[in-house]
Amino acid sequence: DNLNDSDVALIANALRTNTTLRSLDLTDNGITKIGVESLRLALFDESSLNSVADSNHHCYIDTDFLMMVHNMDLNESEDREINRAHKIYSLLSSRNKTMSNVQDFDDIDVKLLPNILESVQKYSNYGDEDIVKASSIVYEIMRCWDKVSHLCIGQSER
Repeated sequence: DNLNDSDVALIANALRTNTTLRSLDLTDNGITKIGVESLRLALFDESSLNSVADSNHHCYIDTDFLMMVHNMDLNESEDREINRAHKIYSLLSSRNKTMSNVQDFDDIDVKLLPNILESVQKYSNYGDEDIVKASSIVYEIMRCWDKVSHLCIGQSER
């Protein structure tokens, strides 16, 4: 029997907390773009930096639509931290084009900052002409450093 979008929504919900499953082949099922979007959100929720960091970075899902929906192989590495860093950089890069990363620093977990800077360093040289320069993202982070440093002080006093 084929899986449908309702089945996939249940799978996507389970993937939000599952860190054991490494690969899932959902090709040749009755999944539409709606179902694929629920999977994508489990693997790469771009609503905030915290959401990206909390997404599933372990499971690679093969579907007929995933590349069409996001144009990115999600969780292609077996290394969870590489997948996480790549997603963080992808979000920072896309938002940097409109200088809108600053909005995410209001509620960011300060522990994520080293990952952000590492992601910028690691993935800025991928050669993709659509990706922005690392210095531009670092500038945007530094531009709001007052906000970030106040958060650091506030969280370290707790």
